[in-house]
Amino acid sequence: MSSEKRNQIPELYLFRAIAMIAVLTIHGTNTAVAILDRHSTLFGLYLYANKFSSFAVPAFLCVSGFVLFYTYYEKPVTSSMLSAFYRKRILYIVVPYVLFSVLYFAVKAWLHPYPDAGTAVYRGIIQLLTGGAHTHLYYMFLMIQLYVLFPLLLVWMQHGAARYAVLIGIGLQWSYIFLNSEVISQMKGLPNIAYRSGSILLSYFAYLMLGAFLGIYWERVSGWLKYPWTGLGSGNVGSKERSLLRRAGTAVLWTGWVLLGSIYVYMHYVLLSGQPAYSSKMYSLVSCGFNLVSCLVLFQISFLLYRSGPLRLVNFLMRLGIVSFGVFLIHPLVLLFYRMLSFGNSPIGFHLFQVSGFLLAWAVSWIVTEAVLRYFPWPWMLVGSAPKSARYRRPQVNAQELQA
Repeated sequence: MSSEKRNQIPELYLFRAIAMIAVLTIHGTNTAVAILDRHSTLFGLYLYANKFSSFAVPAFLCVSGFVLFYTYYEKPVTSSMLSAFYRKRILYIVVPYVLFSVLYFAVKAWLHPYPDAGTAVYRGIIQLLTGGAHTHLYYMFLMIQLYVLFPLLLVWMQHGAARYAVLIGIGLQWSYIFLNSEVISQMKGLPNIAYRSGSILLSYFAYLMLGAFLGIYWERVSGWLKYPWTGLGSGNVGSKERSLLRRAGTAVLWTGWVLLGSIYVYMHYVLLSGQPAYSSKMYSLVSCGFNLVSCLVLFQISFLLYRSGPLRLVNFLMRLGIVSFGVFLIHPLVLLFYRMLSFGNSPIGFHLFQVSGFLLAWAVSWIVTEAVLRYFPWPWMLVGSAPKSARYRRPQVNAQELQA
């Protein structure tokens, strides 16, 4: 094992920015999908934007797995390492989660009071322990589960399981899907959290372990993800064939991404339009395939943007990636109050209300996060830690990476 730090990968900020835009899209369109007439001209557009963006949480879990295993895989598991690991996660993740859970609970209790103080305290504690204070905080509950399990997963990967990480992830995820469908959902008397499969980390293990695999073997797989459409150009024997294989693999990947995402959207359209629905396992199968492919495509898009995208756009997205944790925590509060307003009865007013809500949630949560980072004495308590900037110089192509 080595204690040396591996190089930072700034493109991951772009990955997070894209995933954050997907989160904002989901939350910005969910009301329209819920209440808009199914025969409306724009219903299909709202539904497509909402369901195609469903890769957001799997992508965030994938990049979290990537960062954790990329950072710690070569390090020995010692008490000092674990102490530092948990100290950072408690300060920069758990503390903001607790504070925002209390904030969301207080706001919703103010809007919809509990019958008595005892009930309020009880519900508040349960929500804090299960990520239930607001709809998006289940993700924080997932992250806490990941941090609890991480030392065991790390030791497991370090002792020979790393090469099978993706298969292990898929196997555990689908074992849980079947267990939940055939056993847990049929049982009575369990805590409510047991029936919320989306709040259980095993529901996302395939994406987590895909990120772990990519982080562990980054030097071997980075060439294809960084340069998906680029020929090797090295003049080595077999380089032309490898270049064609790389392009073909990328074409299949991106085509599969669009097709699987579109099929997933169509399945939801069938469900919402009152037609006979597909089985829950079919939804899970298509969703799993779409999310796995999405994670790979997002890596490729991030590296393509970083290397070739317009500088202003890239730096804009880099900054969004940096503040994405704060934006994630704050934006539902903006939407909560915004949607208390009236949007009128006209179709144009309705659509303007949806679009403006999306933009306002994005802008206000970003501005508040930047203000906290700049002016609050302990910003980590609210929005975690973040570098002051992440501007970059156009990177040069690395011939060794091209051959990877």
